[in-house]
Amino acid sequence: MPGVLSMQAFNDLKLHRGFIVRVGIFLLILSVILMLLSALLMPKEFMNSGYPSTSNILGFYELPEDSLDVLFLGSSHAITAFDTQKLYDDEGIRSYVLGSGEQNVAVSWFYLNEALKTQKPDAVVMDTLMAFPFRESKVLYSSAPSTEKALNFMKPGFNKFRAVFELSQYDEELSALEMLLPFLRYHERWN
Repeated sequence: MPGVLSMQAFNDLKLHRGFIVRVGIFLLILSVILMLLSALLMPKEFMNSGYPSTSNILGFYELPEDSLDVLFLGSSHAITAFDTQKLYDDEGIRSYVLGSGEQNVAVSWFYLNEALKTQKPDAVVMDTLMAFPFRESKVLYSSAPSTEKALNFMKPGFNKFRAVFELSQYDEELSALEMLLPFLRYHERWN
């Protein structure tokens, strides 16, 4: 009779479901181990909340939802040029600088996408220094380590995976696998 599972097919389905659950649990445990390994091997100055890229990015994720009027994006020039406290004190405008050293325009675009998940700013201001070539051999106009550092603390998700894979296509020095699993990049730090 079509559409009815035989007893054998039902038992096979139960067998496969158990296997799929075991594989899923294994992959989850492996992912946690690899994330912990990456955090252990990553240079500690990246983890220090005083490191500008770390504090800017991690601080952004702590903001209450829909709490910004203005979002600033860009390189270290944006970080040092926009005084969000003065803007709030003088005008009552709530703003945030989501910048990092040598943050190129492509990284800024991915951070804008990240920000729009939780914020609805009235205005977005972008530092455009990195839109112009100052590193002649680079398509992205920023160094590979700066791009990697900018993406280190973006929350895992579709936006980060897309950023990693797309940006690694434009710069041969960027490795998508190393950006997703930093322990591969820092493996020589074991000792």
